[in-house]
Amino acid sequence: KRGSSSAGFDKYSLSLEAQDENKEDQAIAPLGMPSESDWVLSGRYTFDRALMRNPLIYQLSNETGEYAVRTRFVEVFLNTGGGNLSYAGDYFGVYALMEKIKRDKDRIDVAKISVGDTAEPEVGGGYLFKKDRLDPGDGGFSVNRMGTFGWVEPKEEDVAPAQETWLRNYLNEADSALYSSDWTNPTTGKHFTDYLDSFSWLRHHWLNTLAMNVDGFRLSGYYYKHRDPTNGGKI
Repeated sequence: KRGSSSAGFDKYSLSLEAQDENKEDQAIAPLGMPSESDWVLSGRYTFDRALMRNPLIYQLSNETGEYAVRTRFVEVFLNTGGGNLSYAGDYFGVYALMEKIKRDKDRIDVAKISVGDTAEPEVGGGYLFKKDRLDPGDGGFSVNRMGTFGWVEPKEEDVAPAQETWLRNYLNEADSALYSSDWTNPTTGKHFTDYLDSFSWLRHHWLNTLAMNVDGFRLSGYYYKHRDPTNGGKI
């Protein structure tokens, strides 16, 4: 089962991991999407009666050139009790099959950072982190007025202290630039666009506002930072 409060719904979402006969990750390419092992079946139960608000916004995001997960609509049968599959007993309804957000050349294409990458330029990326409820056992890390973030890749247990310090300092610098008195004047000092890819952030803001997303800007938000000098190394 996938989700926080939604995991208790009658029609719950699911996380899927494709495995080979040795229970190792096995990449698959369902319904024409790029090959990977990790997938999500999103149920869209109480909050989206049309069942398509998320896929619609994801598609619009991709059409603007900003990555969002690819989706396909599917009908799900879930046989949890064994025996023959039946329409009456095992039909769970219409779901959105979605890519799971993770580092991959066809998903979030950032450099892989290892625990030994503690000096620049390697320590500058790539990071994948989130504004969301933390995973069980995680403590996350806090930034001045931005609040608490959770680690996605690398996982929190794999993050070197120097890496956490570097990313926190970078985000605190971005926070200071954004809240400075001359934040609208890019000719004086550090400007917030030195840290944030402004067009990416604008597109994200437009799409969340268009959808009237109740979780927008406070939950289920994923961020990534390239390693310098790729893409300027911005968030």
